[in-house]
Amino acid sequence: MGLINKSKLRGYLDGLNLGEDLLVELEKQVDGILKKAGERAKRNFRRTVYARDL
Repeated sequence: MGLINKSKLRGYLDGLNLGEDLLVELEKQVDGILKKAGERAKRNFRRTVYARDL
């Protein structure tokens, strides 16, 4: 999917190595969070997702 940028994540976790499964799991969790936020916005008859939808 590509929501998470691996090189930026490496920079954020300065000095730590990234396990291969970290990116996969992080992508899944972010995907789920965004889907739920989108569903909440739709239930509230909006086409814009706000922070409050998270």
